[in-house]
Amino acid sequence: MEKTFFKTILLITFLVVGITLQGCTGSNNWAVPGAAYNLSPTVVIAAPLAGSVSDEGLNVTFTGAGQDTEDGALSGSSLVWTSDRDGQIGTGLTFDITTLSRGVHVITLKAADGSGATGTASIAITVRTPWFVDTSWGYRQQITISADMAQADQGDFPALIKITDQTNPLFGRALSDGDDILFTDVDGINKLDHEIELYRDTGTEELDAWVRIPDLSSTEDTIIYMYYGNSGAGNQENPTGVWDGNFQMVQHLTETSGTHFDSTANGNDSLFEQIAVQGSAAGQIAGADWFEGINSYFEVPNNTTPAFTAEAWIWHDDSTSADCPPGGPYGGDAVMGNSTFSGGFRRGYIMRIWCKKSADTGWYFILGTSNSYQFSRPVSIDLRTWTHVAMSYDGTTFRIYKDGVLEGSALPSPPNQYQVSIRSALRIGFDYSNNVRFHGTIDEVRISITARPAEWIEASYKNQNDPGTGNPLDPDVYTTFGAEEPH
Repeated sequence: MEKTFFKTILLITFLVVGITLQGCTGSNNWAVPGAAYNLSPTVVIAAPLAGSVSDEGLNVTFTGAGQDTEDGALSGSSLVWTSDRDGQIGTGLTFDITTLSRGVHVITLKAADGSGATGTASIAITVRTPWFVDTSWGYRQQITISADMAQADQGDFPALIKITDQTNPLFGRALSDGDDILFTDVDGINKLDHEIELYRDTGTEELDAWVRIPDLSSTEDTIIYMYYGNSGAGNQENPTGVWDGNFQMVQHLTETSGTHFDSTANGNDSLFEQIAVQGSAAGQIAGADWFEGINSYFEVPNNTTPAFTAEAWIWHDDSTSADCPPGGPYGGDAVMGNSTFSGGFRRGYIMRIWCKKSADTGWYFILGTSNSYQFSRPVSIDLRTWTHVAMSYDGTTFRIYKDGVLEGSALPSPPNQYQVSIRSALRIGFDYSNNVRFHGTIDEVRISITARPAEWIEASYKNQNDPGTGNPLDPDVYTTFGAEEPH
């Protein structure tokens, strides 16, 4: 009896010592010698493949597996799928989903066994903006227009998209005439009207395209896409759709001989051309006209609306001695004008760089009224540098702008009222009064039949003055480009 008792005590002591030795590591995971651990499940994601790309809104099938040493194959709610962007997206061995948000997702499959042990596997996939409906286009680039370009939201804004970076892949993939270039809204599908002013893929490569932006935001960046790389494409342009109904005329001045063509649907092409260097002078955008200040000018159909905006880019070489005779009372270089004296009224307007023997030399906006011409205050113009000039009249107030900044405004002095010109033509580089002609280069002449708001004129200047280069590493501009995406 005593021997049996002591044998029992020794056995208990041995078991206690064994258990103690198992716990000497400081871990709380004590186990009886010979017992099996609860191992974590092994997890595999079979589909989609890591790094895969899918268009937003399309179906994505997820397939995976979880294998546990104790429980065997796991299924159902034991397998939970999550996205670091969208949260839980599904459960089980396989499921389909069409609602993944746009962007890069880290997808994780988590498997849990009956004892609570878990295992995971993760992959990264990209959900991108949908591709254009015709998948024949092989490449695209995302274009971002900064919200800083517009101080107020603008509708149907004609934005300049310019690429001069010689490493941009567009020039090696698009058709040589640029016919396959097209632009879409942020959705990647809705095609936007565009006009290509210049496309050159040899020598010094360059793209100058005007794209109608339906909603240019002042609070968040505007995103569009440029597609190219379709060898079978016809011309994708719709030039007249770029310019809203308030544009009466848009002249890019790139034609090197003969008629200068209006880009709007109004057909206000040039009526007469006598230009020293037509269309091939270096312009602010692409080609431009150079006027020698003696005989050069051209005519376009006159605008006869009581409200208007006239704008252009000018490079003023200087004023000739004939324009500003020493000691003479006045003179200057006319950028454009349609003024006349008729029926006892001064009529029309003049945009002129005016020089006088007094100290108020500068750029003037001159408005014909029922009594006399009314002058805006002078605004200085630097020689031999590109300057954006604009003038507007809304039926009450006329305003003058330089480089997108409102420089002054005034009301016609009572009882005077603005008198619409009855001329048949508006002259560019010359004015009907005083026989003054422009000496320098003129580019991008536009006439609107409404007084464009200050925010529109400022956004136009910013866009055309600093449009970017098409290099993704060029951040200090209003228009930036993303890396090329293949289809």
